[in-house]
Amino acid sequence: MVLGIHRGGLFRAAAAGAIQFPRWGWTVFAGLVSVALGVYLLATFPATTTYFIGLAIGIDLIFDGRALVGSAGAIHSLPEMVQRRAA
Repeated sequence: MVLGIHRGGLFRAAAAGAIQFPRWGWTVFAGLVSVALGVYLLATFPATTTYFIGLAIGIDLIFDGRALVGSAGAIHSLPEMVQRRAA
């Protein structure tokens, strides 16, 4: 599970940096937060309690949700940007 958080964050940050869709910075930041939480959990795994693993997953979901809201807002404003360029 800890490696899943780590690998998911790496993939999320790398894919967002490669594609660079609107407001991709939030997704890169969310991926880096996931990587940091995964590294910390991996480093302290024997002593890590179930409480902290749940907290780390919750933090990851909050940042991932914020990145999705930012991306949705940018996608929602794309038609306006296209109309302004056409005029």
